[in-house]
Amino acid sequence: MKNKLFQLPVLAFSLLCLSNSLNAQKPKFNPHEDVRDAGMVTPTVIDKMIAVNQVLGKGKVDWKSVGRNYFNYMDRNNYKDENVMVPVMIGMRMSDGVLSIMARDVELLNKSAADIELLAKKIGASAGTFKRANKVKTYANKKDWNRVFLELGFLQKDVLGTLAKKELKNRRVILIASGWLEGAHMMTSVIQKEYSADTAALLREPMLVKQMIKEIEALDATTQKDIVIKSMLGTLKKIYPMVNVPLHGSVTKENVTQIHEATSAFRKLAIANKR
Repeated sequence: MKNKLFQLPVLAFSLLCLSNSLNAQKPKFNPHEDVRDAGMVTPTVIDKMIAVNQVLGKGKVDWKSVGRNYFNYMDRNNYKDENVMVPVMIGMRMSDGVLSIMARDVELLNKSAADIELLAKKIGASAGTFKRANKVKTYANKKDWNRVFLELGFLQKDVLGTLAKKELKNRRVILIASGWLEGAHMMTSVIQKEYSADTAALLREPMLVKQMIKEIEALDATTQKDIVIKSMLGTLKKIYPMVNVPLHGSVTKENVTQIHEATSAFRKLAIANKR
């Protein structure tokens, strides 16, 4: 979106701005402004969580309770497939980590950081990545949440940096799409309970969903045959028409439920693929 919360395409700059927004007073959010520019960027659902707080009023959503649903759903030791399953799980855990910051949940944050660290090791992340994961946990234990947010963002950037090589592009695409789907699952769980045209408008990201579909369809033939990738692509294609609404439109309550069910099905399949 071209709103202050959504227009920042550069990860490092957006992290600096968004970290301040955890405590700073923000102008009234307009969910009907234009969608964010399309592009495969690091998934972060914090912008939508902040916007929900602005629309509903701070304290209306018990983010800690929401976060408990994303705590013990996976055992990182079950996933060894470097091409598909490890990137999928890292992407999901990245979004879990962001939720833990919004929830001020040290336990969930520590678990998310530890899982990202171990999974990142499986795809050849550098020693610096592990130092960053330790920083995330250190600042979380001190409850310095602005610094936690920055360090988690830099941890994500380090992990994606590991996948910057051309031959690893597939993994990067998969990681980003799985992180977005996890974020969509989180947000629809909240919006279902607190439905309004304004809250549902936060799901309107047709350009980004279209871009993810395009990137996944460009993956090599072997990867596209993978059952989890087929589910990922099918889920995004199912979601696209639901979020492709007019500029000043919103996502219907029925479609919010359908998006939640679709992302739930993808999560269930992905988590069950222990390979």
